Amino acid sequence: MINGIKRGVSGLVAQVQKLSHISNNIANVTTPGFKRTEGTFGQQLSAEMDTASIPLHPEGQSQTAQGVGYVPEIIFAQGAMTPTGRPWDLAMEGDGFIEVSSAGREVYVRGGSFTVGSDGIASHSSGAILSGVLVPPDATAVEIGLDGSITFAIGESFMPGGAIKLMAFTNAAGLEHLGQGQFAATANSGQAVVATKGYLHQGFLEASNVSLVDEMTSLIQAQRAYQANVRSVQQFDGMWEKTNALRR
Repeated sequence: MINGIKRGVSGLVAQVQKLSHISNNIANVTTPGFKRTEGTFGQQLSAEMDTASIPLHPEGQSQTAQGVGYVPEIIFAQGAMTPTGRPWDLAMEGDGFIEVSSAGREVYVRGGSFTVGSDGIASHSSGAILSGVLVPPDATAVEIGLDGSITFAIGESFMPGGAIKLMAFTNAAGLEHLGQGQFAATANSGQAVVATKGYLHQGFLEASNVSLVDEMTSLIQAQRAYQANVRSVQQFDGMWEKTNALRR
């Protein structure tokens, strides 16, 4: 009965985690460039061990399910492209991220609204800056190519202005989400490499990839699963109470 209660509680914890991610997805349904989170459930197994922590049954016959775990994963599916006409609104199409600098470290964003300050530095809406990009004070227009190359119009002439770094990862799902659309490389994601299957669109913003209908369906399912786990814990608790009453 104790194991039954533990399994029920693990189910409650897992469903609460799922509900938290669903709520966050719904809250960001209109946030440009937001990537939804979904997860998978898996059994937590245990096996009998001796005093040296060696399995008593190496074949694994003694492994029993001790509950369920929830593993979240960020889904980097493409969001719809929304034209804005603003020259420093940028959006990635395909695989890839824009490399920016935040608090002295390299982080990555899928795009967003950038603002050019009086010092010529282009800043992301999260506060991160475009490394190596400096806008001339007398520039009257900017053209950003699909590969991130920058050209400034100064009077009647054009001047190359470097390039925005477009990077990709072997396993983007392994990136660490820092919030405000920023991601950082981890051992699970691999190191950043130059993107070969991603393109940068000037004057566009990528919409959130959250489907409100799908999230509401998942929300109802998670609530029903949570209620089922509550009833399971209540049943085992009632059985435990009756067993203790018999012993008395």
